[in-house]
Amino acid sequence: MSAGLRGGFWVLLPLLGLALCLGLASVWMNIERVDLAYTLKKMEHELAERNTLADKLSVERDNLMAPYQLKRLADKFGLGPAGPGQIRRLPASEDRPATAKP
Repeated sequence: MSAGLRGGFWVLLPLLGLALCLGLASVWMNIERVDLAYTLKKMEHELAERNTLADKLSVERDNLMAPYQLKRLADKFGLGPAGPGQIRRLPASEDRPATAKP
C-alpha cells in the first residue's frame, strides 16, 4: 500500500505545480487587464478634452473671421479696399527663375 501512495504523490505533485502556475497566470492576466482598462479610460478622457478644445478653437476662429469682426478691425487700423496700383501679381513658384543658393 505504501508504494501506491508514493506513486500517487509523484503524480499529484506536478498537477499541483501546474495548478499553481495557472492560478498565478490568471492573476497576472487580470492585473494586466485592469491596467489596460485604466490606460484606455485615461486615453478616452484625454481624447474628449482635446475634442472639446478643438471645438472651442473652431468657435473662436469663426468668431475672429466673421465679416463683422474683420470690418471692425479694418476700420480700427484704417484699412480699406485696395486702390489702383496697390496690387501686384507674382508669378507662380514654378514660373519663377531659380535663385542661386549660397
